[in-house]
Amino acid sequence: MSSAVSQLNPLFGRKWQVQIKLSGSNVLFTIPDPNADPTYDPQALKVTFDVQQVAFQHYWTAEIIIWNADATLIDPVLKEAAQGAVVTLAAGYQNGNYNTIWSGPIFQAFLERENVTDLKLRLWCVLGLPPYKSPSIGASIPAFQTQQQIVQQIAALAHVPIGVISKNLSTTTLPRSQVVFGNLDRHLDDIAESNNMQWWIDQNGLNMGSVQEDVSISPTAIVFSPPVVLGAAGPPPSTQDLGTQSIIGTPVQTMYGVSFRVLLDPRVQVKKPLTMVQINNSLITFMKSVYGENPRLLDQSGQYVVIGARFVGDTRGNAWYTEITGWTRSVSLLDGVVSNASLGYGSAGTPGTSAAQ
Repeated sequence: MSSAVSQLNPLFGRKWQVQIKLSGSNVLFTIPDPNADPTYDPQALKVTFDVQQVAFQHYWTAEIIIWNADATLIDPVLKEAAQGAVVTLAAGYQNGNYNTIWSGPIFQAFLERENVTDLKLRLWCVLGLPPYKSPSIGASIPAFQTQQQIVQQIAALAHVPIGVISKNLSTTTLPRSQVVFGNLDRHLDDIAESNNMQWWIDQNGLNMGSVQEDVSISPTAIVFSPPVVLGAAGPPPSTQDLGTQSIIGTPVQTMYGVSFRVLLDPRVQVKKPLTMVQINNSLITFMKSVYGENPRLLDQSGQYVVIGARFVGDTRGNAWYTEITGWTRSVSLLDGVVSNASLGYGSAGTPGTSAAQ
């Protein structure tokens, strides 16, 4: 296909990059290397990934596999993977949307032989509140500190930056000093639950808030639609319904909203405030009705908050998509139903589960 055509189509021509930074030597590996021979074809190296972002879940996970890497990358990564090595993955399209979809520490690294000739460097990455293995950490919080200040001190204790912390945290101060020690998750859970909120870690840092306050912000929605089929029967879609013509398959109704797949789109990030997406409800396959139960209604405007996003890619295969879990904006429906199990990805659980299964 000519370069002129590729420039007109923002969904033509994949683009990706993996960066690995080792804390001990501060060495940065970049794949593909922008300083390499310009005649080098990055498609000659295969990378696959499966990244899962889930709102209000304590741990996010990513599995990144680099095929047939050389010893200059394999040896230091295997040696220092659990010592603070950080991997950053960006993906998208050459003339379209392109951005970081994962940035976090490597929890485990495995070297596997796929067959006689192929080696796989498998990186199992966990983004959460460190330390993962050694909970013996503590500090004293002075009296008369607000909950906002306590959260900031816990984040500093865990060496995690502050992302977005709700301004609606209680302003009640500590009547006396308090010792924070052991599992830092537990202390953040106590603060979040007392304010009817949740907390999670993303690549920007520690976040705490509620679905309700994010829905009230109503950010501009990303509009998705299926590709236009030239010569298809029926009237052409309106300009308003076109959006990003990247929906793959058929969107389906879920218990709390909708789930659908699109060509990989790094704009769909789980963050605070929550990302908003919009699709035409007429495209959705409804849930099977159960006798005696009233079906849940979809959002009349077709707008949903992104509670979960899964990015799957294969630089030399067909997989290059984003799975979106969207929830209706109805506050009464969202109230009290935020849980990991309802997202369909399954709980990430406690880090340490081997990715070699």
